[in-house]
Amino acid sequence: MTFSSGTTAPVPVLRWIYAHGPRRVFCELSLDDGRRIYELRTMSTGTEWRMQIERFADLMPAFLRHGQLEADLIRDGWTLEFYERLQPTLH
Repeated sequence: MTFSSGTTAPVPVLRWIYAHGPRRVFCELSLDDGRRIYELRTMSTGTEWRMQIERFADLMPAFLRHGQLEADLIRDGWTLEFYERLQPTLH
C-alpha cells in the first residue's frame, strides 16, 4: 500500500503493519518524488481512518521517529503483523 499525498509520487522503501484485534496501523517510510525528503506516513483504522505524514531531511531522524511509534504501539499491546523492504528504482 502506498499512501499518495496527491501532488507527489513517493517512492516506498519500508512498510510495516501493526495489529491489535481488528484494528490496524500502517506505517510506510518513503522518499519523495525528488528523492530528497523522507516521509514517514502512518494510517490507522478504527472508527475512522486517520493519516499523518511527517517529513525528514535525513534518514536517521525518520528511523528514530518510527522507533518511537513502534515502541508506543508494542507497549499498548499491538503486534507487528507485516514488514516489507522495497528496493526503490533510482534513475
